Amino acid sequence: MEDLRVADFLGLRSLAGARLVAGKSGLERKVSMIYMIDHPDAARWLRGGELLLTSGAWFATNPALAAQFLRQGVKHGIAGLAIGVGLLGYFESAPTSLRSAGDQLGVPIIEFPWATYAVDVIQEGLEAIINRQVEQLEWAATVQRRLTAVLLDDGGNLDRLAGALSDLVGNRATIVTSQHTRGASGELIAPTLAPAPDGNDPGRIVCSVQSAGAHHGYVLVDATLRPLNGMDRIAAEAAAVLVALHCVSEERVREVERRVQSSLFDDLIHYDQDDAVAGFTSRTELLSYPIEDPQVAVVLELDGLVRRLAAMGLD
Repeated sequence: MEDLRVADFLGLRSLAGARLVAGKSGLERKVSMIYMIDHPDAARWLRGGELLLTSGAWFATNPALAAQFLRQGVKHGIAGLAIGVGLLGYFESAPTSLRSAGDQLGVPIIEFPWATYAVDVIQEGLEAIINRQVEQLEWAATVQRRLTAVLLDDGGNLDRLAGALSDLVGNRATIVTSQHTRGASGELIAPTLAPAPDGNDPGRIVCSVQSAGAHHGYVLVDATLRPLNGMDRIAAEAAAVLVALHCVSEERVREVERRVQSSLFDDLIHYDQDDAVAGFTSRTELLSYPIEDPQVAVVLELDGLVRRLAAMGLD
């Protein structure tokens, strides 16, 4: 369920008889759209990921225009260029300058028979793109449901979440936060936030865990059992969203606990004998505070401290 590549389109039924004539190194370029172009300035309309079909009419009298177009297209993320050829077409084969540019730039140049119906190629190509996108959406929904269920059922256990992610992708998954670093087996790897890993490593997927501009950590997937693919990234990104929600939730809980604890200490210092002891004790139990242990309180008279500092010229 990877993103479609140029190589996948060479297998379309509607492109029977097509052949790659240049740019072999670019066969893994991702394709997000396929359509017909016959205009020399079409490069400025590209959004990235387009596999373009052309009759060659617009550069029939000046083949160098095709190579020029390809150089502009690379800047906009063109995936490949397919040209209709044959005795009845504008070219019997792709121009030499176009093939040279394709090899130099790593952009696949494909020849298809002039008798090919471009509308059939476009229709079949778009169906393949849409079907792949549907598969990816279904996978994303499945991942979201499974990981959410694990996080909710286990009370926010990131160890279990890492394990569930590992099971889904069939590779080792690790969750790194400022609180801990956990692997699928639950082992404690490091107590502090790891430095930013290399996001360009083909053997590792790195998804940053962020919320409202705050950075909480990473979700990592390593190619320990098989090569990584686009579906693994979808799963890792879904996990990163859940980890971010978990981190924000825990921070809110800790903030509330700090406020309640501060209020508790204040009441402890100003304890009224008429207060219900049971009520006070229940509050300490909610915070897991060992109130029965010996306590030490330090009380500062801030007003007096301010006057002393002012007298010493330290205000």
